[in-house]
Amino acid sequence: MALNLPQPLQAAKIARLTQALADSVGERPTSFRAGRWGFGRSTAAALLECGYRADSSVTPFTSWVEHDRGPSHVGAPLDVYRLDGRGDARVPVPHGTLVEVPVSCGYSGGSMASWPRVQAILAHPVARTLGLVGVASRLQLIRQVTLSPEADSVAEMIVLSRLLIALGLRFLHMTLHSSSLRHRRTPFAATAADAERVYAALETYLERLVALAPVRFATVRDSATMLAPPLPTAGGTTPRAVSARERRLVVISYHHPPDGSIGGMRGLR
Repeated sequence: MALNLPQPLQAAKIARLTQALADSVGERPTSFRAGRWGFGRSTAAALLECGYRADSSVTPFTSWVEHDRGPSHVGAPLDVYRLDGRGDARVPVPHGTLVEVPVSCGYSGGSMASWPRVQAILAHPVARTLGLVGVASRLQLIRQVTLSPEADSVAEMIVLSRLLIALGLRFLHMTLHSSSLRHRRTPFAATAADAERVYAALETYLERLVALAPVRFATVRDSATMLAPPLPTAGGTTPRAVSARERRLVVISYHHPPDGSIGGMRGLR
């Protein structure tokens, strides 16, 4: 996990990668996604040193601690927030200049107010030993859902989307590996039929979503610009934030494979 590297090494790797991308495409990147979700305070600090303005690495209600000592994003906000690279990456900083656009994660039932309690119960060592997470999922009582066609079904993504829209969340952030849009590049698309199922899931989800609410599509960078909590002005006043009624964004972001292979969004309207 990147965040487990010594701070100088992590900063040097991100700086080298940023410069290589700038040299290749003629423009410096300003938005970032940590591989394997390995994002923490030190990563945010390194990004700010390199001039990044947006990140999309936080997965609310999800802990990666048992995966190569990854971060815990349990307790992170569902909405866009700001960071300054000095504190916990789950805690908003009003004056921070790095905007976090978290992936849409949650549970398939209950209210957002109950989700932290559900997460605490299912994450308890006793619950894991008894396999309660699998039992709850098989019985369709409640399960953790990520807005990703690789991880969850269209029906589950729509349930999560309904709940987040009802909460007044101003955006929905879907994610997947770009290489899953071609077969034999990821376990999620081992065959051509698997890749077609990914496309079908995307199309079906988007068709059902636009029947729920008026939406528009945006990149991570654009959504950060439109939805981030406004910074206080020199006079101490805070500009009015964009409301959910004014904009409802769907952000689709990708994990890109190290070999650079990227599938196309063919056929999607």
